[in-house]
Parts: sequence; structure tokens; C-alpha cells
Amino acid sequence: MADGKKYILDGYRFNDLDSYEQARRELNKIAEIKAEKDLKDETVLREIYDNLVESGEFSTPVGIGFLREDQRKLVKNPEQRKTMKAIPYSAVLSKEEGISGFSDDFKEKDASEKDENTDKDEEKSDGSIFIINNLKSKIRNYRIIIAFMAVMVLVPFGVVIYDKFFSANSAQEALVNEYASWKEELTKKEQELNEREKIFEGMADKKLNSEIKAGEEENGESQNSGS
Repeated sequence: MADGKKYILDGYRFNDLDSYEQARRELNKIAEIKAEKDLKDETVLREIYDNLVESGEFSTPVGIGFLREDQRKLVKNPEQRKTMKAIPYSAVLSKEEGISGFSDDFKEKDASEKDENTDKDEEKSDGSIFIINNLKSKIRNYRIIIAFMAVMVLVPFGVVIYDKFFSANSAQEALVNEYASWKEELTKKEQELNEREKIFEGMADKKLNSEIKAGEEENGESQNSGS
């Protein structure tokens, strides 16, 4: 340095007094803006940004850093990107300070960033569609499972209801059929007994007649021998 002094302000070291004084004026201006303006309001912030860029009032790393900070906030809105002006490049900026390299082709850079954001939006959209389709598939599977479980629950109730209303009729029908079978069997037994009874009666009648006839013959012989 020419005068051997160190001009340090807000983390920056300046090579001469003029640059240092300019940076100090910019720092005071920034403090005044922050005290009087609502920088959270996007409209207010954009107005401040445009005025400072057009006036060229800020030329040191202190002021350019403030503009760059405002720029980062504003470009989050795609509509702001379309009309924003680039920060004028100044020779006092260095790459080490991380705020150089903003040339007049800001719009071209903005267009590339816009394309990149568009690709990201498309990726997000594809991801959202995939998530929605996945959820629809899960919901469909859940419905199938619920329907299957409903059938499994209703089947036992159906069996109980069927037994309740139809088993009594089935039992009655089975009892009638069994009774008819017994009646038929008893009728057959009765017929057999009647036939046997007739046979026995016929045999008894024959025996009785034989005995009567034999007795009559014996009596006749006795009378003949007596006379």
C-alpha cells in the first residue's frame, strides 16, 4: 500500500483510501435502507434493486454483495427473472470475494437456469405422477383385500342362516321319509304274518277234520260190532 495503512471494512481490505471511503458510504447506505425499508416485501426489494443497479451507486464489494444478496432473493420468483437487470461488473471485484463474473449476458445465464429449473419441475412432475399411480395401485389392492375379507366374514353368516331356515325342513323331510319306510316295512311284516296265520289255520282245520273223521269212523265200527 502506498501509505502503509490497512483499509479494512466489513471483512474487505482495500488498497487505497478512496476505495475504502466508497465502501464506507455504501455500508452506511445499506444500513439506512435496512432501517427504513421492508426488505421482506418483494415489490419494495425489487424497487431498491432496480434503483441501485441503474444509478451505479454501488461499486465496491460491500455494495455489490448487498445487490447480489437481493438478486438471489428475487430470482426465486420466475416472473422476476424475466425482467431483472444484471449487476454491473466492476474491476474492484475479485473472484476470491465470490461476487465477480456477472456480465451483461445475465439473461443468457438466466435462460439456462430457467431451462434447468424447467427440467427439475418436469422431474418433480414425473415423480408426483409416479407417487399418485403408486397410491392408486395400493388403494386398489386394499379394496380387493377388503372385498375378500368381507366375503370371508359373510360366508359363515350365510351358512348359519341357511341352517336356521332350511335345516328344519330337511330334518322334517328326512323324518317323513324314515316314517314312510318304517310303515312300508311294517305293512310287509303284517302281510307275512297274515299269510302265515292263514297257513297255520288251514293246517289246524285239516288236522281237526282228520281227527273228527277218524273219530266218526271209530264210532261206526264200534256200533257194528255191538249189533
